[in-house]
Amino acid sequence: MKNILAAVSLVLMLVTTSLAYQNVTPEQLLSLMATNDSLILVDVREPFEFDSGHIGGAHLYPFNSGLFAVKYAELPAGFPLFFYCRSGFRSGQAVEFMDAADGGVYYGNVFNLTGGIDGWPYAVATGGQDGPALIIEPDSLLFDVIMPGAEAELSFTVVNTATQSTAVVLIPPLEAQGFTVMADTAAVLPGDSLTVTVTFHPARNGLYADSVFVFHGGAGRNALAVTLDGNSVQLLTGDIDSNGEVNILDLLELLKELSGKNNDGVRERMDLNADGVLNIFDLLRLLLLIRMGS
Repeated sequence: MKNILAAVSLVLMLVTTSLAYQNVTPEQLLSLMATNDSLILVDVREPFEFDSGHIGGAHLYPFNSGLFAVKYAELPAGFPLFFYCRSGFRSGQAVEFMDAADGGVYYGNVFNLTGGIDGWPYAVATGGQDGPALIIEPDSLLFDVIMPGAEAELSFTVVNTATQSTAVVLIPPLEAQGFTVMADTAAVLPGDSLTVTVTFHPARNGLYADSVFVFHGGAGRNALAVTLDGNSVQLLTGDIDSNGEVNILDLLELLKELSGKNNDGVRERMDLNADGVLNIFDLLRLLLLIRMGS
């Protein structure tokens, strides 16, 4: 309902022109920022200008240095995109470009702040925080031990901590030895989150470590990292406790199971003679394996 009301107010507030993009005043933008949580702010100045003062939550897509032309397609179609610069000249060029970009997919959702940030009488943020502040939960993933050739999945979430502006979040692909992350670009509403899945698929025994990074759209500063760790071991027949050896500890695990102290996590590895039943014959088989390994 909040977004519907904001969209209606947007139509009422803006004067229709022959252009697909619209000009907005600082007062109109401030009102929209308070009512439309799907709004995305785009600053097309250079980094040094941005860092000296910008509208909080804005993404940095420098126009003059060419980054905007290279990365504009990261901006999601269907979301209201509000562009600004110092005085309105560069942002005017940017919205004219977006007006016709990619066959008109941005048509009707592109807006230019008149007068730029020089005419913005409200509070500004300083420093190099591109886009709304993001947090990652958790910031590290530790996979359980699996056998080579097997797969396991874990996930983390990227949370937009802002209250007023949508974040453009980029997840680059990861095709490292042992880990895979699919590339993604998403618009994350204030207070909302994006779930990212990581697949662990070791090809051989050993320890695996890597990182996956999360970026804002545009200049991509303030990248956040998630550390990945995994271990792969080719389990031996009879290695019930997965420590790489067949010994008395495995015998104790099997005895616990046979005595009624359930241990479902390793039950499938206790049926050593593969007859579908845990009994004295599995115990004898394990004793033989321990003797063979000693």
